[in-house]
Amino acid sequence: MQKIKLSIILILLFLKGYSQGNQIPTAVEIPKKGLYKTFEEFKFNVPSITDSFFVEGKMRTQQNWEGTMSYTSRYASSNKKVKKVWRFSDSQNVFAFHQ
Repeated sequence: MQKIKLSIILILLFLKGYSQGNQIPTAVEIPKKGLYKTFEEFKFNVPSITDSFFVEGKMRTQQNWEGTMSYTSRYASSNKKVKKVWRFSDSQNVFAFHQ
């Protein structure tokens, strides 16, 4: 009987610890406008690039992608593509880059 009680307690402790460590954070504040290069930047709402950029959007026409948009972020000064961007926000919505 003691082994069963101990097993139940250990299982409950494991489940409690596992569930707390793997929660997905939810946005409480409005995301700041900018380019987020990492999840950590997004998590703390501190985009690494907040000005001197623009985002181009164009409609996709490839099979299985019709009706969706493709976005590219570029530096305003050089028109070069900003590389390794994880997400971007227009301060109202958050968009994912998928490559």
